[in-house]
Amino acid sequence: MAPSRPANINHKNNLSGYIANWLIMMNHLKKTQPPIRIPQAVASYNDNSYDLSLMLSYLDNNLTMLEETPLTPDQFNYQAYAEARSFLKVCYILLRILLDDLSGIIKYFYDSNEHKVGVPKSFNDILKKADNRKLPEDLIALLQRSNEWFPQMRQRRVDLEHNYESLLVSFRQGVLATA
Repeated sequence: MAPSRPANINHKNNLSGYIANWLIMMNHLKKTQPPIRIPQAVASYNDNSYDLSLMLSYLDNNLTMLEETPLTPDQFNYQAYAEARSFLKVCYILLRILLDDLSGIIKYFYDSNEHKVGVPKSFNDILKKADNRKLPEDLIALLQRSNEWFPQMRQRRVDLEHNYESLLVSFRQGVLATA
């Protein structure tokens, strides 16, 4: 019988890989307990991060086409422009979903280890609790920089979803800007 050796598992900035490794280790340690399941927020994060990566890839492809196409009306790639706007809009929505997934993951771990913290599922609500100093200091420190960009990103998503706003992608060849 061969001696047992621990598996060597590497992750590279991959939360779902890290969580999967953690679950394997926990299930190995708790052989007499029922197995630990992947939290729904982690599964959702995994799916949505893939979807966001795909949309960003499509957006990049369309913007590259636009940058390489002459800007004259008869040669302008209107299809690539329409698709770029759609992909950009979807990216805002998926990013917002991912942030709530992250809040769900944080909530899962705090609920499992520190029941009295009361971490909310919504990223917006978790930031409010952090601002009011109603979360542990280490979590507040982790979330503090989010207040620099989250309100603007959230408002843009609200405008797109609820206020009938649209996106305009403006660019000059070699330079890209969104409005």
